[in-house]
Parts: sequence; C-alpha cells; structure tokens
Amino acid sequence: MTQVNDAKVLEALLKIAKAHGEDSEPDHEVGDLQDLLRPMWALLTPEQRGAYLASEAVRDMLEGALVDEPTIADIEDVDVVELEAAARYLGTPMPAPENDQDRISAINAYRIRRAAETDPENERFLSGNWSHIFTQGGPDTHTRIVFDKEENRVVAMELHAPRFGGWIQATRSHREDVTDSIVNANPEALTEPEDWGLTSSDAPPTWSLKYIEWPPVASAPRQRGEV
Repeated sequence: MTQVNDAKVLEALLKIAKAHGEDSEPDHEVGDLQDLLRPMWALLTPEQRGAYLASEAVRDMLEGALVDEPTIADIEDVDVVELEAAARYLGTPMPAPENDQDRISAINAYRIRRAAETDPENERFLSGNWSHIFTQGGPDTHTRIVFDKEENRVVAMELHAPRFGGWIQATRSHREDVTDSIVNANPEALTEPEDWGLTSSDAPPTWSLKYIEWPPVASAPRQRGEV
C-alpha cells in the first residue's frame, strides 16, 4: 500500500478549498472546509475530541466566538405550563419535547406578542435585507436582520448562503459589525427605514424567533383566565 504523507494531504485539501473560493465565491471555501471538518469530527473518539478542544488554537477561537455568543435561551428554564399557554395562544400544537428549537421559538413568539399587545403603537423592530462588507476589500454580503430600536442593536441576523440552502446564522461579531454600520454610519436607516428597505413592526419576523432572547413573560400582564 502506498504511504501517504498526512501533512501534504491536509495542505492539498486546504488549497483545494481556497481555490474553490477564489474561483467562485468566498462562501464556497467556507463550505468546503465545513464539509471536511464534520466527517473528521465524527471519526474522533471522545478523548480525541477533548484534546482537540483543549488545544491552544481551538480554545482561543472558541473564547473569541462561542463563549462570547449569547445563548438563545436555556431550554431547562422553559416551563411546560408556559409552553402549553404559548401553544394555546398561538393556536399551534405543542412542540415535541426533543425539539428544543421549536420550543424556544414558541416561547419567544408568545412573550414577544404578549409584550406587543401591551403597547401596540410601539413598533420597536426593524427587519429586512441589508448588504454589508465585513472585511476590507471583501465581498458585499447579503444578510437579513432584525434591529431592536429599544436596545439599539441588531438582535437577530442571518447570512445569505445558497450553498447551505439559503440562510445561516450570523455570529455575534457579524451582528455587532452591522449594528455599528446602522447606528454610526447609516443612522438614516433608523429614521427613514422604508428608504433602506426595512419594515417597522411591533414583533420580529418568524425566522428570527429562534435567535432572540426575550424577558420572562411575567413582564407582560396576564390576561384574565390565562395560566
């Protein structure tokens, strides 16, 4: 059997991914690298995964990206009674216990719409498409955002990535970059949102609910007879 130089194979794979991105779109390089990383991760033993995560380069990257990333919500704190109330209020079936994402979205939709009912004139959210260049000399990236005018920041954002079926979640740094672009570089987007293709509303669009952290429903008055 022919001996293979592991280091050379790795460098060849990285070069192929880089060339794909240069020949088409940068997203393609990212997609190729993800396609390479996932099967490798699946083959690692728990001990190997632990060693990999403990390595300096990976640890620094996680501290700069994931540790800094706010959680959507702690699913352990989702009260079944509140989830049942949300399902009744929204007119939807109860999300399956194993589907954490749907449970979080249902709770957030419930809390946001209840809060909106207490102040129906307060259209605190701006949503729509936004183009942004994240790196100097880089490509114009298409995103869709939700800007909370009360918090004065982007609270949900996705990047357009056709390779992955449409949209992927943006990182905290992406959101902060676009927040700075809106608040400091293009403040007219907040005063004249229609001119920038943004829509005002008292509740964010459905696609964003799974990303938004929302205060406890106790902050909104309960309706008579509601659990």
